[in-house]
Amino acid sequence: MAENLDKYRDQLYSNIKTGNPNYSRKDFDLNFKTQKFFDSFVNTILTNKKDKPNSHWGQIVANDKGTFYRTYACDMPWAVNSNYCVGSTPTPTPPPTVSPNLEDYDGAYKIDGIVYFETANINYDKDNPNSLEISFYENVDNITKLNGVEKTIWDNIQKYSVIELKYVNINKKFEMYLGNTQIDGDFVFEDKNKFKFSINLGFKKLEGTGVRKSSSTPTTDTTVKKKKDTTLPVEKKKDKIPVVRTNTLHFNNDKKTYVATKKCDDFPFTLGCSNKLIGDLNASLFNGDRMNDVYSDELQNTLDNSGSFSIRDNPNMEITKDIWSKLMNMKIIKETVKKVLKEYIIKK
Repeated sequence: MAENLDKYRDQLYSNIKTGNPNYSRKDFDLNFKTQKFFDSFVNTILTNKKDKPNSHWGQIVANDKGTFYRTYACDMPWAVNSNYCVGSTPTPTPPPTVSPNLEDYDGAYKIDGIVYFETANINYDKDNPNSLEISFYENVDNITKLNGVEKTIWDNIQKYSVIELKYVNINKKFEMYLGNTQIDGDFVFEDKNKFKFSINLGFKKLEGTGVRKSSSTPTTDTTVKKKKDTTLPVEKKKDKIPVVRTNTLHFNNDKKTYVATKKCDDFPFTLGCSNKLIGDLNASLFNGDRMNDVYSDELQNTLDNSGSFSIRDNPNMEITKDIWSKLMNMKIIKETVKKVLKEYIIKK
């Protein structure tokens, strides 16, 4: 009777899942249902090992079909009498390398080497432990002075304002993704306080470094800061859907502090909250610019200057349901009046 190879399959599954956190055990097990499925599975792994040797695929020890059979499949009914399995013994594989604690990389960083970006914020989500999200924030002073080639470069890199970093299980290296598309470039942590990265735009390669910002940095700096909202209960994350921003973040030139965004599902919304309702409000106030659906300093200043907040009843300048509804209804009324006047003028 063939030796049970479950422990080796468990190791293989863990290794593959390191690079694809959404990969289910059910999908993995389907590859062992028939010889045809398994052969296709092995061919895919061998191709990935060849094309991406420095990724998690390169950590899989087996390098040929025979070794894959002997290590992972010879206890399957359809495989026991195959030429690969008759009289064979499984080839042991090392346990998968344990990923570092990615939470250690969470924080704000100063960007050097790329004039377009000033700071970056790296966010860790415990529900997605094998990846990080990095948000780049524009250097306002430099962006306003761009022209010629530099303006063209900026137009091309704005879409990279938010990138997902997937750990590839070797040398603290990460693969960069924009949605489901992998970005041509490199991202490597030298330690938990510094990283270096590059993005290949085709006509130009951008290279820069990020150094962790000191927690003692004054709040007047442009550092992206993560703040816990002590006025609200801790949010429980449910079925988080990643959002890829395609527009740049906007800063107020008088007040350049930016509070790290957080997902807020219900009223009231505090500075830094991000959701569709806030985006709708931004669009109504800033000529269609949703400003990444974020309750930013610029929005807060606009609402404060317009008298939307009561110092006595709303000292934290929260966007309540009543405030949101009144502002949106004002926009609807204005648009309706404009439409009626236009129709009246046409009839005249």
